[in-house]
Amino acid sequence: MNDNPTTIGEITTQVTKKVQVSNLNLETYISTDNMLPNLGGIEKASGMPTIEKAKEFKAGDVLFSNIRTYFKKVWYARFDGGCSNDVLVFRGGKNVNSRFLYYIIADKNFIEYTVKTAKGTKMPRGDKDAIIKYGLNLPSFSEQKAIAYILGKLDDKIALNRQMNQTLEAMAQALFKTWFVDFDPVLDNALEAGHEIPEALQAMAEKRQLVPNSKKLLQTNPALAAQFPSSFVFNEVLDKWVPEGWEVKKLESISPCNKNSWTNKNKPQQVEYVDLSNTKNGDILETTIYSYEEAPSRAKRILNIGDTIFGTVRPGNRSFAYVGKEGLTGSTGFAVLTPLKKEYRSFTYLFTTQEEMIDLFAHLADGAAYPAINSSVIAESLIVYSGDELLSKFEKLTGSNILKMNSNKRELETLTQLRDRLLPELISGRVRVPEGMVIH
Repeated sequence: MNDNPTTIGEITTQVTKKVQVSNLNLETYISTDNMLPNLGGIEKASGMPTIEKAKEFKAGDVLFSNIRTYFKKVWYARFDGGCSNDVLVFRGGKNVNSRFLYYIIADKNFIEYTVKTAKGTKMPRGDKDAIIKYGLNLPSFSEQKAIAYILGKLDDKIALNRQMNQTLEAMAQALFKTWFVDFDPVLDNALEAGHEIPEALQAMAEKRQLVPNSKKLLQTNPALAAQFPSSFVFNEVLDKWVPEGWEVKKLESISPCNKNSWTNKNKPQQVEYVDLSNTKNGDILETTIYSYEEAPSRAKRILNIGDTIFGTVRPGNRSFAYVGKEGLTGSTGFAVLTPLKKEYRSFTYLFTTQEEMIDLFAHLADGAAYPAINSSVIAESLIVYSGDELLSKFEKLTGSNILKMNSNKRELETLTQLRDRLLPELISGRVRVPEGMVIH
């Protein structure tokens, strides 16, 4: 199989054509902010730009975040859209398989090249002139397709695992909202008992009456439904109605914050470090092992299985996760919530990461250039505490979801490591695709 020595500039076009921002939406606008690190893909944009035009991209293009390129934000476009100027759009020539081009850009050798040739220190950007000079050996089109197929199968499995975890978490969040935000079982009990419904809850009660009985806890699990109250009391602190007998208290009363840290007295020989930049939407995307002496100065938080970690710097960036692995050390930029009992684990994670709390933390963040909140803002958040018996039941129902999510994450980690080892070997030609697998 003969390879063709070439450069990125010779086999691609960098797209500069513009598209009207008015023709885009949160789903089709891509910026460096909604591209995920470590080849994690994209998420929906949190806002739209104020400019009139954005750079256009088409399905099959490769998008590369050109700020701090070591974050490895690369995405293979699945649809047409527009992106910010700090995102480079590569379009392959006629002899280049578009998915293979994605793997060239995702290759650690290309990433390292862009880091070494970057310009600027505070906010380093890839040097576009240097990028187009990046050299590579381009295999035949049929071998490109075969390599893209092999790596694509691994990426498809990684994507499937992530999607499955999103579904499992959404199910757990839905149950949390039903029990501890909307108090649906309490409303159902109150309606069943003929108790007076407070005026502020009338609209919710009317909605509950439209729900078929077959979908209510009263019918599906009467014994569990009986553990919920059947009336409400007004809480002055929260300024709202809460289930009678439930207690309003601080989150730290069940899950203390930043309880365990490394000091010179208990420091380990090495740490497996979790940083905010590698934590996103419930996933710890990557960890780095350091000797304790060479670790970043922020590598101080001791993490245990069942902890919830939430990034206090730019909290709207959603740097949070449920810790499912022993032996990790977190950045001091995390608020680390350590549940006092196992039955508090799911509740703590789901309470802290519900959309309303994320929005609140983002709103409360101080500082224009470096918006952040103090860990105490999270720790002192007020919860409506039902008591240990119900929380134990909740943990049993949602804990299985979280256990499955952690199992998927371990498999995802293995698949990611396999892909990351295989990718540079295939792209460089050090490992060749067997002749029988080449797609003609």
